[in-house]
Amino acid sequence: MSPSPVISPRRRVVQIAFGVVFCLFCAGINFGFAALKPVLIRQGVYSDLCEDDREHNVPHHACKDQDLQLNFLFTLSAVFTNVSALPIGMTLDRLGPRWTSIIGATFFALGNFMFGLQYRAPGIDTYVIGYILLSIGGPMTFMPTLHLSNAFPTHSGTILSLLTGAFDASTIPFLAYNVLAPDLPVRTWFWTYMIIPALLIAVQLTVAPGHTYQGDEFRVIPAELSQDDARVPLLNGSASGGEYGAVSSVEEPSAKVKEHLGVDPLYGAIHGRPAGKQIASTFFLTVVTFWIIHMQVHPFETTVGAQMLFYMHSVSRADSLTTLFNVALPFAGILGVPFVAFLLDKQGSFRSSLTIMVAGALFGIFGLTSIYELQMLQILILVVFRPLMYTFVSDYAAKSFGFESFGTVYGLANTIAGLFNLILRPVDVLVKENLRGNFTPVNVALVVLGFISSAALGWRIWSGGRRQFMKF
Repeated sequence: MSPSPVISPRRRVVQIAFGVVFCLFCAGINFGFAALKPVLIRQGVYSDLCEDDREHNVPHHACKDQDLQLNFLFTLSAVFTNVSALPIGMTLDRLGPRWTSIIGATFFALGNFMFGLQYRAPGIDTYVIGYILLSIGGPMTFMPTLHLSNAFPTHSGTILSLLTGAFDASTIPFLAYNVLAPDLPVRTWFWTYMIIPALLIAVQLTVAPGHTYQGDEFRVIPAELSQDDARVPLLNGSASGGEYGAVSSVEEPSAKVKEHLGVDPLYGAIHGRPAGKQIASTFFLTVVTFWIIHMQVHPFETTVGAQMLFYMHSVSRADSLTTLFNVALPFAGILGVPFVAFLLDKQGSFRSSLTIMVAGALFGIFGLTSIYELQMLQILILVVFRPLMYTFVSDYAAKSFGFESFGTVYGLANTIAGLFNLILRPVDVLVKENLRGNFTPVNVALVVLGFISSAALGWRIWSGGRRQFMKF
C-alpha cells in the first residue's frame, strides 16, 4: 500500500473545524426532542389520539395517549441511533470516513423531508419514518469524525471532547426552533434544514480526508529520545513486516516516550487483535455493560418535565427546572469541553472513570429529593456528565481497541446498548399506569446499577492498563 499523502497541520485544523460544525448541526439532533416536543404539541401533532376533549383542550399540554406516542417516537429514534451503529461502523471500516459521511448526509436529508411531509395513514407515519432516518443519518455523520482525534495525537482527548461536545450541543437547533420560531410550520423548518446535509456533502467532496487517520503518521518523537525509546505501537496492530493480528510483533513504547506523548496506560491494551477477540475480551464486555446502564439517561430527556413535577409538587418550579435543562443541555456540551479535555488528556482513563462513577451517583441521589436546589444540581451535573460519558466511551474504544476495526467494535457496543433502549416504552407505561407517575423505583434501580457498572469498568481499566504508568 502506498503511503498516505502528508496533510499539513493547517488543513487538519480546518478538517476538525468542519467536523465540529457538522456534528453541532447533525450528529445528535434527535436527542433535542425535549425542546422539539413542545413545538409538536403546540402544532397538534398526534392530537387526534386524544379522546378526552377536556384534556385535549389544555393549552401546550399533551393528553396521555399523545404524550406516550411522542415519547415512543423518541424511544424509537434512540434505539435506531444505537442499533444502527454496527452497520454504520462496518460501513466506516469498509468505505472510509468520506463515503460513510456522504451516505449519512443522504439519510439525514431524507429524514428532514419525510418528517416535514407530515403524512399519516394506516401503516404509514412519516413522522416516525423521518425521525428514524434522522436518528440514523446523525450518527452516520458523527462516527466518521472520531478518527480526526488522531490528526494531533497528543491532543486526541481535546479533539474528541470538541466533537462529542458538538454532538451534545446538537440539541441547539431544536431549542432555537422552540424559542425563536415556535409557530413556524414543522414542514417549513424541516425542509429548510435540508440545506445542512447538502453542505456536508460538498465539504466531504472537497476538504475532508478520504482515509482514516491512524495517528502514527502525525506523531513527532524528539531527537533527544533514542531509537530504542522511539518505538511506538501502530494503531493497526501490525509492526513492520508483521501480519495483522500478530500482537507479539507490536513493540511496546518506552516509559520515556509515553511520558512525552502523554500516552494513557489504557492505550494499546488490545490493539492489533482480530475484532472477534476484542469483542470477546473483558475490555469490551465491561464497557458494553457500562454503556447499557448509562444510556438510560435518555428517558430523562423526555420525562424531565414529569419528573420535576412529581418531585417538586409545583408547576412553576417544575417548569423552571425543565427550562434550565433544555437551555443548559446544549451549552454544557460546549462549555464542558475544557473540563472533559483536561480529564482525558491529563488525568487519564482511570481517573476519568472514577469521576463518572461519582458524578453518576450524585446525579441519581440528588434526583430523588424534593429539594429545589438539589434538583438544580442534579440537572447541572447531568448536562456536564452526558458529554463526558459520550467522550469517555469513544476515547476508551479508540485507546483500547485501536482504529483498525474501530467501526465494527465501537458500533457493536452501541448496537447492543441500543437494543436495551427497547425497554423504555414498557418502563414509560409502567411509571404512568402501574406506578401512577412515581419515578422513584426506576431511578433507584438506575443509581445502583450505574454505580456497579462504573466501578466494574474502572477496575477493568486499572487492572488491565499498565499499572506502572498509573500515577496517583
